[in-house]
Amino acid sequence: MELWRKNQLPIFHIKHCSSTPTSLLNETNEGNEFKDIVKPIAGEPIIKKNVNSAFIGTDLKERLDNEKITKLVIVGLTTDHCVSTTTRMAGIFGFDTFLVSDATATFNKIGMDG
Repeated sequence: MELWRKNQLPIFHIKHCSSTPTSLLNETNEGNEFKDIVKPIAGEPIIKKNVNSAFIGTDLKERLDNEKITKLVIVGLTTDHCVSTTTRMAGIFGFDTFLVSDATATFNKIGMDG
């Protein structure tokens, strides 16, 4: 993000806002806040979503189109949910899309076999 900001490249922050009141990602809960390391600064838009894709139910595509943005660099959480879905939809929409694997993560999971 430092490089993007230094070069005045556009940054769009996507915030998952669960509609489930008890979810840690509900806007009323502390878990919904951005971590300091990725906290938006003045002028950087925050797009709120409540499904896996940042394109569904938001104006993200319109904003990208309005700014004539054709290349996307995607980072974030969680790799196998929001990041994956948003990245695939970006490709479907025709964006030249790059996923930075060193800047994505997910949570430990237990498989069906334990």
